[in-house]
Amino acid sequence: MLSDFCGNTVSLDNPDAVQSWDRMQRAFLAHGARTADHLAKALDLAPGFAMGHAVKGLFMLMLGRRELAGVAVDALATANQCVVGGGATDRERAYLAALEAWIAGRPSMAVAAMERIVA
Repeated sequence: MLSDFCGNTVSLDNPDAVQSWDRMQRAFLAHGARTADHLAKALDLAPGFAMGHAVKGLFMLMLGRRELAGVAVDALATANQCVVGGGATDRERAYLAALEAWIAGRPSMAVAAMERIVA
């Protein structure tokens, strides 16, 4: 496993995928227009990256558009398949739990899960 630019261990073994993941994080933090492009690239390079799929689902829900809820549900299903197929760190699994809570209609629980990750 490698680490991202924040020093967090990620379940990626491809340095190019980590670089795309880092670019996505930086773009997200800067409200950058290329956030989705970087996430797509990371998932192209590492289609089994559970956290990438979970974050995709969270992004869809953050947009607050009803028509994107199905994309979030699909992202959660894919993320869960990735965990079974290749694993994920505890931190990455916590993001999956946050997405699952939000999809289940418990956004406050999702926020609490994300706050525990940050803490």
